[in-house]
Amino acid sequence: PQVSETTLQSELQRVNKHIQMVKDQIVEAHLAKERLRHERETEEATFRAIEMRLRAAADQMGQERAEQQREVAAIEQAVKEGERIVQKLRENLDALAVTKVETSEETGLMVQINRTLSEEESRLREEMTQVEQLRQEIGVLRAELDCVLEERCMAKEDLAAKLMQRAELVARREEAEEGV
Repeated sequence: PQVSETTLQSELQRVNKHIQMVKDQIVEAHLAKERLRHERETEEATFRAIEMRLRAAADQMGQERAEQQREVAAIEQAVKEGERIVQKLRENLDALAVTKVETSEETGLMVQINRTLSEEESRLREEMTQVEQLRQEIGVLRAELDCVLEERCMAKEDLAAKLMQRAELVARREEAEEGV
């Protein structure tokens, strides 16, 4: 059987289309493979970065834990020292309770000392108030003095300018008189 040329061309076109489709699929598969490789590399880099961060965090936590253990040891030592001091104070208080006899004179003297301290404190407060008032007055006076000094300086400048004008007038008059 003879096949017509149109049939052959049509068959050839169909085969060419199939070949092009296979080529496109190969290109797509290659692109997909590259995307997957890139994604895998990105994921691996991300995992490495996460792993490094986790190691750094673990190292830091280890350092913090060691620092906390040192702090706990220092606190425990301070507590032991505090307990020793408290025990010593209790012993001293017990010794004082046995040996101390408080008399009415001591109590009166303490009341008098407290009264004197209160009076001195009140006097000092009043003096501090007066000192603050004097500081404020000094500030006002300084400001006024600065104004007066500025006015004086300006007056000196005005006087100097007037003296210069007068000297110029005198010089002109003398020149005019000499010219005549």
